[in-house]
Amino acid sequence: MSVKVSFLLTQPGADKPTPIFAFVAFDGQRVKVYTGLSIHPKYWIKEEQAAKTRGYAEGGRVNTALDGQRENLLACYNEARAAGQLPTAEQLRQAVEPEQAPEPAPEASKPAPELLAVFADWMEARKSEVRENTLRANRTTLHHLREFAERKGYAVRFDTLTPTFGNRYRDFLLTDKGLLSSVVQKDFAILKTFLRWAGKHGHPTGTDFQEYRQKFKEPDIITLTLAELEALAALDLTGRPGLENARAFFLLACYTGLRFSDVQRLRPENIGADFIKLTTKKTDSGVYIPLRPEAAPIVSRLLAGDLRAVSSQKTNAHLKELGQLAGIDTPTEKVRQAGTKQRKQTAPKWQFLTFHTARRTFTTLALEAGMRPEVVMKMTGHEGYKSFQRYINVSPETLRAEFAKTYGAAVVAQP
Repeated sequence: MSVKVSFLLTQPGADKPTPIFAFVAFDGQRVKVYTGLSIHPKYWIKEEQAAKTRGYAEGGRVNTALDGQRENLLACYNEARAAGQLPTAEQLRQAVEPEQAPEPAPEASKPAPELLAVFADWMEARKSEVRENTLRANRTTLHHLREFAERKGYAVRFDTLTPTFGNRYRDFLLTDKGLLSSVVQKDFAILKTFLRWAGKHGHPTGTDFQEYRQKFKEPDIITLTLAELEALAALDLTGRPGLENARAFFLLACYTGLRFSDVQRLRPENIGADFIKLTTKKTDSGVYIPLRPEAAPIVSRLLAGDLRAVSSQKTNAHLKELGQLAGIDTPTEKVRQAGTKQRKQTAPKWQFLTFHTARRTFTTLALEAGMRPEVVMKMTGHEGYKSFQRYINVSPETLRAEFAKTYGAAVVAQP
């Protein structure tokens, strides 16, 4: 199962501004959601489902708003699926906060949004240097800043980057937008990256922004135990090619630690007699991974063209079904932090399976088997232990086993 968000015009042939709406297609359903945005069709690029940015001053703002709404709609779908449900039409409509693009003000009365304009210039300057996902995240931060300025009446300028701004902007993201603490932290990181760049290019940023941050507790990671991995590998999937295809890619990632983007673009030139060698797509780091016996047959199928690449969304949906079939149903709690509040969800582990679980499973099982951390980091491409640590899951079973090696089996306290 997968979800797709498309943006279309209500009257594409009109000679006046017309509303933009979103079609959310998933699991055989199509839900129409109005975005609250309007645009003249002459400024709309149908193939890209986006506004023109050349010759149309509001194009960047419209596209930023649409990116934010796409993000909200996908998040609504994913949260519903994680709970074992499909989102309702009302839930999808509530996930989008309509924002009407303002009519351009006369040049004489139009305020000069210096900081926001420089932010847009910064994004344009980075287009050829960063990946599309990074550009999308930058556009989202710019959208948040503009929305904060409009809703709260706060003039976002270089001379207002005070501690008060940081506190009010953080509260807006957490309370008004309802974003998770981890998302707010990422938003601040992007803002600070931009402000460091702006300072180097002569803009008066000051130093207060360096203290902008949002603390959050790293969530517990989801990994498979060795027994669960073996149960998944042993499933009889005769007559179910879609599930078998997804399982093969997932198992290969569990055996190699590769990301989804790297597993799906493996080519013969990346594969030696008993190893995989490639430059990762996300970090441009070179990795060298010896092949485990279990991985070799999957690699052979990949080279023979027996496996086909599919979207991450469809693969993740297959993984949940595979996990359920394999009996990976240990009650698992997932906690997400939003400011001082926690969102807790307890469900069978299979409901939380995603392709990223494979990379974390590889790391955890390799360390449990006795491999040195620096060796595992070399294979996963991690350069720092802090980021690597987020991939390690010390399960209660592992904790008890390690404790027993040192102190013997735990004893039951007598009353």
